[in-house]
Parts: sequence; C-alpha cells; structure tokens
Amino acid sequence: MKIQEITSIKHELIEHARTLTSIKNRIKYNKCLVYDAQAIEWAQKAGNTIEAIFATASISDALLQNYLDQKIPCYRISDGIMKKMTEKNYVIPLVAIIHCLPPQSSFDDDFIVVLDNVVDPGNIGTIARTAKAFGVNTIITTNKEFDFCARKTVDASRGAVFSLQWHSFENPSQTIEELHKNGYFVIATSPHAQKLQAHLELPEKPIALVVGNETTGISQNIEKKADALIQIPMSSAVESLNVGIAAGISLYELKLKLVLTMLKKQIQKSLGREINVTGKLIQQAFDKAIKAITDLSGLHIILLMILKYDETMSIKQISKDTALFEQDLEKFLQPLYEKKFIEKKDTGIMLSQQGELFLAQIWPSKEAIEQKILEGFSKEEEQQLRDYLNRLQKNCYDIIDAK
Repeated sequence: MKIQEITSIKHELIEHARTLTSIKNRIKYNKCLVYDAQAIEWAQKAGNTIEAIFATASISDALLQNYLDQKIPCYRISDGIMKKMTEKNYVIPLVAIIHCLPPQSSFDDDFIVVLDNVVDPGNIGTIARTAKAFGVNTIITTNKEFDFCARKTVDASRGAVFSLQWHSFENPSQTIEELHKNGYFVIATSPHAQKLQAHLELPEKPIALVVGNETTGISQNIEKKADALIQIPMSSAVESLNVGIAAGISLYELKLKLVLTMLKKQIQKSLGREINVTGKLIQQAFDKAIKAITDLSGLHIILLMILKYDETMSIKQISKDTALFEQDLEKFLQPLYEKKFIEKKDTGIMLSQQGELFLAQIWPSKEAIEQKILEGFSKEEEQQLRDYLNRLQKNCYDIIDAK
C-alpha cells in the first residue's frame, strides 16, 4: 500500500469524515474521528478497526508507513482540507476514522456505572478512566443521544472509553426498570440523601451505581425508584463535589463493600481457583505479578481465597491443596499467621477479618492479573475455557470418589 493524496474537499472519504463531527452521525454509523497518534493507538489496543488515516505535511512518511504496514489506508491532505474536515479553526495533523466496538446488547457484570444525563465530556472521560481502574467494564447511560468518543472524553479517559462496554436506554425510567429486571441493586448518589455511603449495607446482588447531572443531579425517576440513596460526607463549607471526583470515591468504597459482601461467590467463579487444579503455569504467572503488590506468593493468595470459600480447613486439607508437608507447610503458613490473616480454631484453620479485608483490597489487582492472563480471549472463549475446566474437575472428582 502507498500513501494516497486527496486534494478535494468533495472527496467521498472527506465528506464521510465530516459527517462524523456530528453526534447524531457518530451514533448512526457507530464510527468516530480520533485525533493524534496516541489516541489512535488507544483505539487499536482496545480492538477498534481503523478505516482510514488522514495526515497533513507535518506528519512523517515513516509514521504513516507504520499504518500502511498494518494495511490501513493513509491519505495526505492539506491544512485547509483538514480544518474543514474536522470543523476546527486550527490544524490537527493526524486524524483517523475508527469503527467503534458495537454497543452492548446485554449486561451481566457484578458492578456497573450509570450516567444519568452526565454531559460534560471531561467528566465522562474521568468517570470512564476511574471505572476501568476499579475493574468496572460496563457503563450505562440514561439517554440514547450519548456520545462517548468526543475528543475531550477520549483524552480525559486516556483511551479507557474504547475498552469499555457502553449501553444506552431511552430515558431514566426505562433504565431503572431494566436494571431491576436484570437483578441489580440500584444505588444513586445525592447530596440530599439521608444515608452515608459508608453506612450502607449491600445485599448479595450486583450493583448499579448511578451518578447524576453536573447541575441538577439525578432525575426524579431514579430518585424515586432507586433501592438506596447515598451521599458522601463532606465539610459544610463545600456544597458539592465534581461528579467525576464523587464517582471515584463512591466507586472505590462500594466496590470494596461489594467484594466483601460477595467474596464467596467471587471466589467460586475465580479463574485462579479453577485453573489451579489443571497446572502450574497460571500459578507461576500469578506469583510473578503478585510480587509487585505484596510479599505473599500467589499460592498464599489462592489459599486465602479457598479459606474464604470453604470457611474452615484442616491442616491435612491445606497440605493436600498446597502440596506442602510438615516443616515446609509450617514455613509457608508462618507469614499468614504473622500478618494475622489466618487463625486457628477448634474446627481448623480459618480466614480472619484482617485476611478477608486484605482479599477485598487486593481484588482489583487480582482481577487485573486475571485479565492479563486472558488477554486476547473473547468473552465467549473465556466462558468456554471455564466450562472445559469445570468438566475436567468433575471428571477428576468422579474418579477420586469412585468406590
């Protein structure tokens, strides 16, 4: 492939790119314009397809050759055409048309964020980046005319918007009805709420955290039908927090609460627990990655998860699961006793409250490691892998338990 030159504003690709400066057309075509090399890289890493790249004379042939090597069509255009194409009064040297990932048709994550008429692109980007940082992969909006790929949103999110799943409903009423239909416990933030979020007790249900408009807050339908209204405690000298900051605080505290509440279910579906019986490679990868956040080994973390799930284990059971015996087992357990993560009871070894809190605190890191291990897998492939492992485990248990 070679770099092609476009000299007319009426060229079909230029005209198509110009339509994408409109929110309506970005939604219609499920495409958007992405500006500069870094943003293009963010979009590519998230799996978005690049349809075409436009560059002015200030962009080197070497950079464009990199795109050509990836079979991406590249076009040279003048500064004037670039201004008209992007509808800016200044020149953006590098622009791409990207196909956005298709909108999500359903959602089943244990924690999602709902944007109730949040309109500022910077705030949307900040919330998207924060959500991704805390392992939240789905964001829902209460209006169909929602634009997640505005330039300011992409920049504020550092590209996180491209790797999130987005789902939009017609209005707040439909949104909350669908959330309840899908089994979500809906929590809405409001400065007028009577309950502090720190005092909120969560049921064993997936959570939908709703944050409202920068000026008017959450809509009346959300306020009336939410399962809980919460506020963040603040000094009386401050009336309210920026919605991006408030969302970050609520995300952290509620995600921690959710993990503590649903830890047994989380462990039950945890990839580390499932794969540990099938080989040592994942344990080795987990060991290497976990060293960055704790001096415990991956096997220590897995044992704590099993203790949380099984509640009580005998020394014999621990020895069997860890393949460690006598002095080696005592040496392995010593740091867990020293950190007070486990304790001895008459019924056996149990996870302490400190151990449970530690598991909840490192869970986002554990999820990040797991995502890295599964890099390149689609959701369908990931589920198939889990199904295969479960079948293998069942067959093994059948053999072990046979008389």
